[in-house]
Amino acid sequence: MSVKPNKAMVLAAGLGVRMRPLTDNMPKPLVRVAGQPLLDHVLDKLGSAGVTEAVVNVHYLPDQIIEHTKGRTRPRVIISDERDQVLGTGGGVVKALPLQREVLGDPAGTAVPFQPTVFMNVRGLVGNRIGEAIQLAFAIAAVIAVATAFRYRHGSDVRLLRALFFACSVSASPYMGAYDLLPLTFAAVALLAGGQLDTTGRRLAQLVFWTPALQLLFGNLQIPGPGFIAPVFAAYLMLKLFAPIAGRAGQDKGLAAAG
Repeated sequence: MSVKPNKAMVLAAGLGVRMRPLTDNMPKPLVRVAGQPLLDHVLDKLGSAGVTEAVVNVHYLPDQIIEHTKGRTRPRVIISDERDQVLGTGGGVVKALPLQREVLGDPAGTAVPFQPTVFMNVRGLVGNRIGEAIQLAFAIAAVIAVATAFRYRHGSDVRLLRALFFACSVSASPYMGAYDLLPLTFAAVALLAGGQLDTTGRRLAQLVFWTPALQLLFGNLQIPGPGFIAPVFAAYLMLKLFAPIAGRAGQDKGLAAAG
């Protein structure tokens, strides 16, 4: 199931200089093409695509556009009035941000399939504020884990420490593209190749490898989960680094037997 944005912005504040004399007394968005105004062509397409709200900025002859769109419901039109000054394309978008912050402020529905982080996995369920608090807790735990491991287990296998560092980096980040997982993926593969992981570790390392694909699948379905793979892998590595000596010896013997 693909996720589609339900908000959009239509830039309609231009002076229409290149279309004069048609635009001497009419804003360019209301010039008719194939029997209807240009603006209606755009809004109809947006409505057909599932957009429910469209921000339309106005400057030149703004009242005509406001009057023309005031009765439209599919999509509903929100006017961003720029009649006092020419803002240009970038300025128009910035001015309209409070009206369309959902669509331009990294909407969960659009970004989730490509952001395998704790925050992006939970914000759709609990909202931004609680999601930020949860992410902060994971970030603090990640910093403590790295500081503790490198302080008290600095003599451990560098591959374990490296994997822990990358796993904690992912765990602490609220926004991170799937490609940013490459360092952690390489570290997990190195542990697999070195035969340093037990059955649980191997399964977690495999999940790390498949995280981008899992996030794409689960994210499109708005189901959280893949964002927690890195934190769980980090917790596993911490347990492995701080396991009692006897326990680690038993693990090593089991790995040797499995080899």
